[in-house]
Amino acid sequence: MMLAEPLKRWLRRCQINQPRLAVAAAVAHWLLRLGADWQVALAGFALAAAEAEGSSRITLGALAGQLICAEPLAPRYPERDDWLRALHATELVGTADSASALVLVADQHLSWRRLFDHEVAVAEAIAERLQMPRQTASAALARALTQVFGDPLNAAEAAQRRAGELALTRRLLLLTGGPGTGKTTTVARLIAVAVAAAGPTQRLRIALAAPTGKAARRLTESLQAAAALAGSALSEAVTLHRLLGAKPGRLAFRHSQALPLEADLVIVDEASMIDLSLMRHLLDALPATASLVLVGDADQLAPVEVGTVFADLVAALEARGDDSVLRLDHNYRASGELARAAQAIRLHTADPLLAQLDAGGAGLRFYRTANAAETHSRFEQLLRSPAAAVFDGWLPITADASAAFAALTRVRVLAAARHGALGLAELNRLLERGLAARAQQQHLPRPRLPQMLTRNLPEFGLANGDIGLLEGSSAASAVRFQIAANPTAGAPNEASTRVIPRSAFVDLEAAGVMTVHKAQGSEFDTVWLLLPEADSPLLSRQWLYTAVTRARSQCLIIGSEAALRQAIANPLCRDSGLPERLREIQRKG
Repeated sequence: MMLAEPLKRWLRRCQINQPRLAVAAAVAHWLLRLGADWQVALAGFALAAAEAEGSSRITLGALAGQLICAEPLAPRYPERDDWLRALHATELVGTADSASALVLVADQHLSWRRLFDHEVAVAEAIAERLQMPRQTASAALARALTQVFGDPLNAAEAAQRRAGELALTRRLLLLTGGPGTGKTTTVARLIAVAVAAAGPTQRLRIALAAPTGKAARRLTESLQAAAALAGSALSEAVTLHRLLGAKPGRLAFRHSQALPLEADLVIVDEASMIDLSLMRHLLDALPATASLVLVGDADQLAPVEVGTVFADLVAALEARGDDSVLRLDHNYRASGELARAAQAIRLHTADPLLAQLDAGGAGLRFYRTANAAETHSRFEQLLRSPAAAVFDGWLPITADASAAFAALTRVRVLAAARHGALGLAELNRLLERGLAARAQQQHLPRPRLPQMLTRNLPEFGLANGDIGLLEGSSAASAVRFQIAANPTAGAPNEASTRVIPRSAFVDLEAAGVMTVHKAQGSEFDTVWLLLPEADSPLLSRQWLYTAVTRARSQCLIIGSEAALRQAIANPLCRDSGLPERLREIQRKG
């Protein structure tokens, strides 16, 4: 048994020595001040720590009796039966139907009330859409499908045609697939089908959105290029927050159940990045008559915030054979080697991937190292080798901004951590030094690393994650950003870029090396991937899959076999009650 005062002292030490657990310690302190006993306080600690890692609940049996963390003198979580008695005895904990701050489900799972309510609301909204009467394909829709897709169709085109039909006869479609499987083209074509089926006299209200400003801009540009083939004019995509009418300084939106969106078809790209709370707000704001199409890769990294909503929904609906999920699997872009590697990672089969790496094809290379120090050294060596020629396009911008921005899509170095020997700061320093030495040997101008914006700047039309290029002298440099691409030009030109003085920015960081999380949604011809140590908590199957699928033609992996095997064997598992909530509601319905 642990008394409140010793626990308080340990929590204070935890806040100082374990920054990642500081919020969890503060929550436990708050519960103690409310009069909760130490076992309830540690339940709050566990919930806050789990939420910080993206989970919406804790499973008591998995934590009971376990040491909380590696902090000296850290307590253990209570044994399960003792924990349950304490939780049942406090008014802070209740059932699904109570008004308590915490919710205990079946004496197994404990959640914060707000996260539990989010899961219930999302599950109810999804179940309601699945149960809505399905429309039969009208003659106008049949004509539109034939007009857009033609006949006969190959297997990949047939899947895209099916997406167009499902999106317009269902109230929900989850369109998933890896990079290069035609998701954007499919969306452009289903929009063309929708417009053609509506006819010239009916105004079809289509809303396009994505979770981030960068993703919304990519969606707009990609769809404009694809829509030229499909014969459909598209509106600009916006962020989900803008679509819903986010209120500055408040956790609220203009559009909700009381004031739904004015839309007949809502299409959201990069849906794997939507967290639990944002998904609830989106579903709340949808009118019952609107169709929702969520587009994304269910195998990619989870959102930064709580939940794995898109992946949970895809898995739950695929398991029951629901045709509201459509998975595209024909890869139009990545090389055969990269497509096979991505499939091996997705199916968590390490040996086939390692055999492929050992074969040493042009599209997939593995530079084995023993530890982080050797990975660091091998990266330096490669920067002095002919392989570094892919970076030669990273030169100071002259008159040709088009060529400069095109060079940025040819290669990028990806890593896991922001700090340490294999962190962004150190690796960007090595990259800049290595490329400078290469340029000096070849009598070329000193390369400039691309710069990443780390917050939204709507007044400049820029978003967090946008990449810019330095130009001018170091004393009076400016940053040129790509604002929008002309879909018919094939590459950005002067009119599609904007030059802003470097002095206007305090939120820029070197982005020659970037995290896999920040690279999500982007693609490059060549990717250099640096693996962290095998015991890194950042290693996961989704992390490795996302990294490898950023490459279109070639991926060079530098690190240990142990780290590679650890990543494939370690799925990113967030504790979520959403699948259970959905099954419960569907059973009752």
